[in-house]
Amino acid sequence: MILESIVVIGFAILLDLLFGDPKNRFHPTAWIGILIGTITTRMKNENYNLEKLGGIFIVLIPVCISVIILSGLNFSIDLISVESLSILISIISGVVSETISVNDTYPGDIFAVIPVLGRKTGPILQYIGGRSEHKRDVSINLTMDYTKVPYGNQRNSLILKKPSVVEPMATQIADLLKEVSPQGEPGVRKYFVSPPTENWNPKEGTYNFNISFTYELDK
Repeated sequence: MILESIVVIGFAILLDLLFGDPKNRFHPTAWIGILIGTITTRMKNENYNLEKLGGIFIVLIPVCISVIILSGLNFSIDLISVESLSILISIISGVVSETISVNDTYPGDIFAVIPVLGRKTGPILQYIGGRSEHKRDVSINLTMDYTKVPYGNQRNSLILKKPSVVEPMATQIADLLKEVSPQGEPGVRKYFVSPPTENWNPKEGTYNFNISFTYELDK
């Protein structure tokens, strides 16, 4: 909800900066003024009660118009959802939604678990010295409009349409992985990359890429 509000408000501000309010008779406020002025002339009556009733009707006009406009805006906001506007703020272009997860695992004690037959308190834990490695797991989940994905039974329509192959998404994914990798981080002496995995479902428009980095610090 917070992201949706930010996107909608930002989009509204952008429209206001681009177009602004018309400073002439085409402004909605001017329409209401012209309507009230026309009705006011016709509502004048020698009968005080009828004229009072006409005044109440005139007051209700802008209220009703405001309610109608706000209802229309709420309906428009429902149509302009985060899914359609998220394309403007996504790292990977052309996606409906994206999730990028970075999970760091820090060193812990290295110990041995020694089973002892008949020991009621369980196995013996023996510290053998040293610490475990630094590890980083990265997961990228993308969702695209599946109606725009060419789905078929040939290699061109299946494998060669996945995001890691199609530009500019392939380059954007590679740049993202380089950015979240330990490469270039202060204090990292060296790092290794485990075999990455990817899952591509062209019929549903979903793509998942997972990769793990194991790295060593210089101190």
